[in-house]
Amino acid sequence: MMQKQSIQTSLDKQSEQTKSEYYTRLNASVDIVRLLLFFALPFRGHDESEFSRRKGLFRTFLKFHAEKNDNVRNVILKNAPDNHMNNK
Repeated sequence: MMQKQSIQTSLDKQSEQTKSEYYTRLNASVDIVRLLLFFALPFRGHDESEFSRRKGLFRTFLKFHAEKNDNVRNVILKNAPDNHMNNK
């Protein structure tokens, strides 16, 4: 019985961590969207590939925000989970 309780506790904690990471990603994205909309700026660049120097303002500001905030850095861009639709 103790093993089942520890597994359930572990799953509950993982679920809470997943929710927290999602919330952090969502808030960072919404903050940047609000900034871009406020200044009527475009969201994307012409080339958003990995090696492009001009990926667009949304990705640039998201990266900047991540550099300043460890919580955001740990859950966005390369640290974000893949889209579940890509796995099909």
